[in-house]
Amino acid sequence: MESIQQGGTRHNFNRRDIFILTYPLMRINCYFRPLKTFCSETAMSNLFSTLPEIVQAYKAIGDRTRLRILALLTAGELCVCDIMAALELPQSTASRHLAYLKNSNWIIGIRCGKWMHYRLHPNLKRTSVHSAILDHITEFPESRSDRQKLVDYLKGKDLQPSGK
Repeated sequence: MESIQQGGTRHNFNRRDIFILTYPLMRINCYFRPLKTFCSETAMSNLFSTLPEIVQAYKAIGDRTRLRILALLTAGELCVCDIMAALELPQSTASRHLAYLKNSNWIIGIRCGKWMHYRLHPNLKRTSVHSAILDHITEFPESRSDRQKLVDYLKGKDLQPSGK
């Protein structure tokens, strides 16, 4: 049994429970120096820690449009307008799919002024299953076509005068 003193309360738990009990609070590295490696490895490999999270994550990639979005995001961070142009989607549809992917921990969103930029969740590439899925979806002809549309759109965007 291990124990931790936190705010005047002592918590007792087994070594295997450390991640579950303390990782959401981000307190483990402060209290257990010898277990730091164990906890950080566990945090990286267990992106989805409960069965409902796993179910939601795989439901999220059960949609063709969301897979196309993930394939685009494998190249890096993109603005919603870039995704809309590449996939030829209305803003409401793109935002709905991006919100679903974000709630399922596939992507993260970063606000830049009035624009929202999205990228793959940093921990996705660390797990073999997710890495294999991302590698596989980028090989489809439709994904390559979407990527080419994005490249053409970005080239055209760069050629426009900045005042408009």
